[in-house]
Amino acid sequence: MAQIRVLMVEDCPPILERLKTVLGREADITVVGEALSGQEALRLVEELAPDVVLLNATLPDMDGLVVLRRLREAHLEVQVLMRGVHRHVCRALVGGTAGYLHKDEELKEIGELVRRVARGEQLWTKAQVAQARRWQEEVQKRWANLTEREQEVLGLLARGKSNREIGVLLSISEKTVGHHVSGILAKLGVGSRTEAALWAVRWGFVDLG
Repeated sequence: MAQIRVLMVEDCPPILERLKTVLGREADITVVGEALSGQEALRLVEELAPDVVLLNATLPDMDGLVVLRRLREAHLEVQVLMRGVHRHVCRALVGGTAGYLHKDEELKEIGELVRRVARGEQLWTKAQVAQARRWQEEVQKRWANLTEREQEVLGLLARGKSNREIGVLLSISEKTVGHHVSGILAKLGVGSRTEAALWAVRWGFVDLG
């Protein structure tokens, strides 16, 4: 019997143990590794070459969508099944996962889901695909709605720069930077500079390397 090799990426130890217990009952599935962060996950995918990555949508060091993007950029051939809450569904599909498991759903079906993903099946429904496309279009629209200067400011903001530092780097006043930040928040529909920074990184408009 060919074994399906699974890498677990989960930063909550109790949940990790529960998932391991459930998958441990499946004779054809082997958990080959565990990662508590995005960086560790990327390293272990290269090191262990799993067939499937069971990926938490939110991790302490990086967003699950960033992990996905870096896996694709590194041309690592692995199927990804993401876990999260409803607001992460569109991001997971846009990011290229094979399927999505809601955190509140029963885990008894996870073995079969892992098998289907390992076979290369896409678990998305037509309705989910249509919803994700609409959301992706909205994301692109919001980015395009920013001026070139606002995009520059957002990129520096995402790198942790203060308004004063941004002003020095772009040769503009701190007050002008503040106006740009206000415009960015309004156009992206977010409530803080932290949310704006996360939005830019999550959707791949800013790469923190």
